[in-house]
Amino acid sequence: MANPSHVLIFPFPIQGHMNSMFKLTELLCLADIHVTYLVTVENHTRLLQNTDIVSKYTKYPGFRFQILPESVSNGNAQAFDLVLNLYESLKTAKTFLRDLLIGQGHTQPVTCLITDGLMNFTLDVGEETGVPVIYFRTASACSFWAFFCADKVIEAGDCPFKGDDMDHPIRSIPGMESFLRQRDLPVDECGCKTCLKSDIELIKAGGIVV
Repeated sequence: MANPSHVLIFPFPIQGHMNSMFKLTELLCLADIHVTYLVTVENHTRLLQNTDIVSKYTKYPGFRFQILPESVSNGNAQAFDLVLNLYESLKTAKTFLRDLLIGQGHTQPVTCLITDGLMNFTLDVGEETGVPVIYFRTASACSFWAFFCADKVIEAGDCPFKGDDMDHPIRSIPGMESFLRQRDLPVDECGCKTCLKSDIELIKAGGIVV
């Protein structure tokens, strides 16, 4: 008999992204798919102390948490610069992720990696180990399209922002000319380019969930 499917879930470790990944995780568990969910030490502690997540998932024997190395720390990441720092710290987990994908520490081999759409570096690990990678873009389709077109925003001179009016319209993204505002985008060129790079890498994956 073939081994059951085993999905490794790797969310960007902040609350909104994790919540979306938990919803996907439960759907996979309901389909009798084994799921390993990666979390930082800090987030695992918060989940145990402030949620019923443990009791909720005990009914799924194929589910388990896997703690990321201590080098990956989200601390109190809220502001955009702190989120960028968190993104850089996540890259230090590539070796750890590679070991998980090739089966070290698992009795059940990983057959698919579903990772947050912000973490384009995971595609390299998937290609190296032969494990297919699916990106899950936890934000809306509008958000995905806006960041995918970030180069148009920069070329049009709309980023970095000029002035303090955060309701100033952004008209350089096709299809969003009538409603997009400065407040909907990162405030500087660096932030736009970071999001653009992540979204361009998405099209190289085996699949995208939006």
